[in-house]
Amino acid sequence: MITEATYLDQLRSCAKFNKRLISQRRRPYPFFDQQTGIAQRPSNHLVRHISDRCPTRSSLEAYRYTAHKWKANPKVSFDSVEFKYIVGTDPQLKAAVDHLMNPEQASIPWPTEVSNESSSTSKFSGGRTNFEHVEVEDFEQDDGEQDHSDEDDWGDKKRKRRKNVQKDVPFKGPSRRGGGSANYTPGPGGVDTRPFVCQECGARYKSRPGLTYHRIHVHENDNTPKSPKGRSSQVSDTCDFCQGTKSENKNTGKAEELIHCKDCGRSGHPSCLKFNPNIIISAKRHGWQCIECKSCAVCGTSENDAKLLFCDDCDRGFHCYCLNPPLVNPPEDEWSCEQCQREFGEKASNPLRRL
Repeated sequence: MITEATYLDQLRSCAKFNKRLISQRRRPYPFFDQQTGIAQRPSNHLVRHISDRCPTRSSLEAYRYTAHKWKANPKVSFDSVEFKYIVGTDPQLKAAVDHLMNPEQASIPWPTEVSNESSSTSKFSGGRTNFEHVEVEDFEQDDGEQDHSDEDDWGDKKRKRRKNVQKDVPFKGPSRRGGGSANYTPGPGGVDTRPFVCQECGARYKSRPGLTYHRIHVHENDNTPKSPKGRSSQVSDTCDFCQGTKSENKNTGKAEELIHCKDCGRSGHPSCLKFNPNIIISAKRHGWQCIECKSCAVCGTSENDAKLLFCDDCDRGFHCYCLNPPLVNPPEDEWSCEQCQREFGEKASNPLRRL
């Protein structure tokens, strides 16, 4: 028998699950129904009216509805999408095409970024295709009612999972159009609303994931180093935890080297971060990411943080399904990646067990 408090907790958990499930089904765009395992999409043919009824000749049928003719969705030409992407990533080619197609307005500069609130029929963007909508939808974080997973209520508290990221700034999808940040001015009050700058082309983004996406898809094949056109991320010389420097740790009163995040430049003392000697060695070799910039070392993304597992010897993140062989659930005790097991041997937090 379970107690009354446990029974009430289970009822609240079920009610919250059903509420979130119903809200997903009422959304006007396709979604994957986790309860049935079927990809659902909205339809206008589910509601029938009396005026749609037709007489039937069968004695087993009371009435019949008219059948709707199936129509295939119009497909976007891949050639036009590819052309638009290539032109959007090359400012010089974009200017040449603009001069050939519209010589009168060749002097008008193209916008370097398209916000989510802009109209899909803007005369500069030339209309947004389905291919461009995928880019925005993949990076929007739908907070909804801040309703977290039911697993947070009854799951194991010791499970290793990533901390919640900051939600003070809503993340918007990055634009594929790089460059064009030379004339950028900060927002009102002198606050830089797009502090993340690409060192290759100078494109600015509001968030670190947007800059990472830009580097992967725009500068994927760039092997030659280029001089940065904008300011790079400033490396902090103070610890985020004790506010000390490398010459003095406020907690211990001793000098201690700082470890810097390779993405955002935040710093911290190893003792404040409670790092073991293996993590300090790995951070000097492979670099280190703070909890806000953590991403999978295999696929390079930070999505699905519930399945993001951290190595206790290098502090790098790995999705459970990116490992070989993949893991169904994160382990409850200490875990070491395959590289750290080979590198540290018996000194690893979870050494390789030989049969």
